[in-house]
Amino acid sequence: MSFDHERLDVYQRALEVLDLCDSIIEQLPKGRAHLKDQLDRAATSIVLNVAEGAGEFSPDEKCRFYRIARRSATEAGAILHIYAREGTVPNSRSMRLALCSCGSSPCSCESRSPRRERSRARARARALRALARARAGC
Repeated sequence: MSFDHERLDVYQRALEVLDLCDSIIEQLPKGRAHLKDQLDRAATSIVLNVAEGAGEFSPDEKCRFYRIARRSATEAGAILHIYAREGTVPNSRSMRLALCSCGSSPCSCESRSPRRERSRARARARALRALARARAGC
């Protein structure tokens, strides 16, 4: 059985962001557990709200859940920015852009352009490469 949300590109990107955040959380040093927990909850919230929005029939309710997912992506990006300022994770603008691309909702109340989508896809790819380099110690 397939659910509607599984076919959405934004849902697939949200899962990638969740994996990215999980990898970052595993690499973080001890301490600041509240931020680690908040990053985990924000990344998980993105996935869950996209899925829940896709299951709604009312356009207003769909948009509400997609806006919540976008706010969660913004929150996760802010947490990554805090860690980057501390020098705990690489200061990667592309990681934050990957979160922004995840926060782009498939809702009809939001505008989406092909150019913006390509830009976000490149940002996601750069973020994943930066994470791989960070793991390898490069």
